Amino acid sequence: NYNKDLSYQWYKTNKALAGKTDSSLTVTTGGNYYLIVEDTNLCAKTSNTITVNVQPIPVAIITTIGNTEFCEGSTVLLTTNTGYGYAYQWYNNGTEITDANNSSLRVDTSGNYSVYISDLNNCYALSTPVQTSILPNPDATVSILGNTTLCLGDTVILSVTNDEDLLYNWKYNGIDLNKEIASSLI
Repeated sequence: NYNKDLSYQWYKTNKALAGKTDSSLTVTTGGNYYLIVEDTNLCAKTSNTITVNVQPIPVAIITTIGNTEFCEGSTVLLTTNTGYGYAYQWYNNGTEITDANNSSLRVDTSGNYSVYISDLNNCYALSTPVQTSILPNPDATVSILGNTTLCLGDTVILSVTNDEDLLYNWKYNGIDLNKEIASSLI
């Protein structure tokens, strides 16, 4: 408590802090702090020394291994910084993901993913979100024009819906028919 009959001077590592003459001091940097209190009779008393340690905040940056836009059925791996004593919690669209407590997370859904990291000193950081998007797979329904039971030398037309933005790769018994890239196969 401030007493008008007393004067106060704060010190950090044996150096007077200019202008710090109140009965309390707000500290933001590490060091050894103490106070000298003097009364109107010029009697002075030095307080005990308080050591303040300022710990760094964990770094929470998400790195992606793979494209954040991926096809249905695929995944992308999100990783973040590691450090001694770090604890992790992953979020999707601001909602905690149950049991997502590692430095990496394999993602198979769209969303805005972020990670919260805390350390042994209770310092913490929240990453900037990373957006993922699932791209729908194209329709791969084959239509048959004709009979599927053929006599040697006959043909049947197999086709899919033609979309000029798609590439086609026909296979015969699992082997690529590299010459056939159209939406129909005769």
